[in-house]
Amino acid sequence: MAEWEHRAYARIGLLGNPSDMYGGKTLSFTIGNFWATVHLAPSNDGGPLVIRPHPHHDLVDFASLPQLWL
Repeated sequence: MAEWEHRAYARIGLLGNPSDMYGGKTLSFTIGNFWATVHLAPSNDGGPLVIRPHPHHDLVDFASLPQLWL
């Protein structure tokens, strides 16, 4: 299985919002210096999903997936 890594750049909304009077039209810009990265790799034993926060940049830790939504 292949490993995947993807970046999502930060965005600044200048005008509009999907729920405002502009009818869902927006004007926004991406910022090339700020991003979030996700790295997906298959587990060796076919086990459950494991979320490993970055040791320096992710200052919070979740014991389980349901805890993410609390």
